Amino acid sequence: LAAAFDWLLVNAEQPAVLVVASYVRGQLSAVSSAVDAATRAGITVVVAATDRGLTAHPNACDYTPGFAQSVLTIGATTRRDTQALTSSSGTCIDLLAPGEEVVTCGVSSDLSEAQLPPKRSSSALAAAHAAGAAALLLSEKPHLQASEVKQTLIATSTVGRLSQLHGSPD
Repeated sequence: LAAAFDWLLVNAEQPAVLVVASYVRGQLSAVSSAVDAATRAGITVVVAATDRGLTAHPNACDYTPGFAQSVLTIGATTRRDTQALTSSSGTCIDLLAPGEEVVTCGVSSDLSEAQLPPKRSSSALAAAHAAGAAALLLSEKPHLQASEVKQTLIATSTVGRLSQLHGSPD
């Protein structure tokens, strides 16, 4: 993962948004340093919070790279505006986005669709929504730094709509 960030530092065209949907349990300083370098270089890094909500370790702060302060860590919500049970939770979650029963592209053809079944969620799909919002913001304001993109998305998000947050911010 750290090597991928090193490659991005050399090759990314600005403005850039990166979605990271992989994680490792623990707080790895080498990956955190690579993430921080990428965000300082202007790459907005959006991280899936992990789908560990129903495990013994549901806190997104217990995983790399989701614990890193410079990234935008995204948890998943349901169609009923609750935090998905499988989504990790905790104070490292910056935003929540749709991640349950999401229609996405299928694999059988260029026009096929697929949908996560009810009661199954994905913080990776939620992170893709947030990355799209970051990309739209950067298309209007390409001069923004990664930290400004993160702050703007948090400041302009809807507050008070979600319930059953399991320790995640609203």
